[in-house]
Amino acid sequence: MFDREEVARVESALPNCKFNSHVSYEFRNYKIQFRNTYFGEVEYVHPDDGNSASWVLNEFNDKVESRDQVFSPKLVTDISLCYQVNNMLKITIGANNVFNIYPDKHTHSANTNNGNFIYSRRVQQFGVIGANYFTRILIRL
Repeated sequence: MFDREEVARVESALPNCKFNSHVSYEFRNYKIQFRNTYFGEVEYVHPDDGNSASWVLNEFNDKVESRDQVFSPKLVTDISLCYQVNNMLKITIGANNVFNIYPDKHTHSANTNNGNFIYSRRVQQFGVIGANYFTRILIRL
């Protein structure tokens, strides 16, 4: 009823584990926060590759092989620094994914749709935009 890709979407396309940690330290009018998120491995399973007769040429290494792929676990770190100017104004600067971590790239050329998708669009641990930085201003009226 379901092909191997659809079964894998339930069994292995989402991280097998995810851990979060959050450390916050306040001193005077400052607050610093560190957040780590660990994403476990995920696996992409191609619907046609259950039989080796269906495998296709991987142009990255010139071998005929399965399009299945396991994506390794990753740790993503966020950091922010807040300054409470007064009771009405708080300013925050920070970075999400401060170390610019990306998911693994596809290792089989047939999964990239002619090079258009270097990261999997079928299984994802986290986003593919890398590091991003922000400033936030909170004004209480």
